[in-house]
Amino acid sequence: MSKKSRGTGPQIEPVESIEVEQKNVTLRVVLFLAFLAMGIAAIAYACTQMKSERTGWQRVEIDRKIESCGDEFTFLYQFGTEEMTAREEYRKVEAVYEEAAVKAYQMFNERETFQGVKNVAYLNKNPNEVTEIDPTLYEALEKITEKGGRSLYLAPIYRYYRTLFFCRSDEETRYCDPFVSEEVGEAFREILEYAGNEEEIELELLGENKVRLKVKEEYLRYAKEKDEEGFPFIDFQWMKNAFIVDYFAERMIEEGFKKGAISSCDGFCRNFDEREIRYSLNLFDRVGEKALCPAVMQYQGPMSAVSMHTFSIGEEDDAYYYEREDGELRFPYIDEKDGLCKAGGSNLTCYSKEIGCAELLLRMIPAYVREDFEPERLRAGEELEAVWCREGVIHYTEKGAVFEGIYQSEEISYTLKEIPKEESGDFFFCERRPTTRCRRFVWR
Repeated sequence: MSKKSRGTGPQIEPVESIEVEQKNVTLRVVLFLAFLAMGIAAIAYACTQMKSERTGWQRVEIDRKIESCGDEFTFLYQFGTEEMTAREEYRKVEAVYEEAAVKAYQMFNERETFQGVKNVAYLNKNPNEVTEIDPTLYEALEKITEKGGRSLYLAPIYRYYRTLFFCRSDEETRYCDPFVSEEVGEAFREILEYAGNEEEIELELLGENKVRLKVKEEYLRYAKEKDEEGFPFIDFQWMKNAFIVDYFAERMIEEGFKKGAISSCDGFCRNFDEREIRYSLNLFDRVGEKALCPAVMQYQGPMSAVSMHTFSIGEEDDAYYYEREDGELRFPYIDEKDGLCKAGGSNLTCYSKEIGCAELLLRMIPAYVREDFEPERLRAGEELEAVWCREGVIHYTEKGAVFEGIYQSEEISYTLKEIPKEESGDFFFCERRPTTRCRRFVWR
């Protein structure tokens, strides 16, 4: 219908045409544009001020539209102490962090390949091929194959646990929990016949950043039967963020940014602040069905820390745990011998001023990922110290360690107990052959 047509329904009387003096129209347009410009300027100024007022401790974040692993980490940095402006410093730190987070996400990705990137997924899809990879990934693979036993090759088993941790009911877990499903248990035994055998699969480090994932024909046939395209042969899985947080810290240090600390949602922390500022490291324990912080440990200077625990402490790390209706816990620490999650107690924290998180973790696994905790395997006092909570007692190995906020309640009251070195680290250490979003620190 034409806009001029009156149609057949009720009609509205036409509006009388009124002539407006041109100078009034011009004035109104000018005022409108002036106010619009003022509004835009105010918004721009506010945004500029928000960017420029990044003085002091700030959380450095990556745009969520960018595909990276940044959402798994909390990065705190103190701005405004250099000759450059806090705004300029923030932009530089943010740029380094963003580049590193994108690169780490791509390098350690075991399921997706990226153009021009030879990552873990690429190695999985191209077994028996000599491949040149990034030096950072090469160093990580060298370290985990040297000191991590056969953990790298448990990738098919890690897939079951990844599914398990996202289950919403015990009924769903019967398809992925080896403790309740004989069928899953049998699948684990089949996988371990290959993954646990160096003759079937082995990562060869050829030097000059070249590797070859050597996989025998029988294992390749098995993999094709189970999953024609996406079968994973290797995966860092729950250990991945230990290597990534080390990489982040080293990149920041390389670029001269040394006034911050970064932690992952699953327990890996690196403080690369060389100043003598006091930091705090939260400890965690579980009493009954309740997760709590029994104490806060104080320290100064650069430090690496790894916190392992069998329970979730918040929404950010829920993807690594599952609690059954009967209270039984499932967690990511997998015994390479049988593929079952194991832990010698509800928690263990180790820290060091000399070695990184990856090295710490690989020292902790033989002592903690087992039925009974064996602290002597940690070699406490040799580059690392340890803290663990058991039945209301906070055991620690560092002489003179400082703890604050000791938890006290009607239900439980914690006490401190220093463990002499002869009881915690000087006996022996089993060196295994290469064949075999929560915030965890604060500043003050």
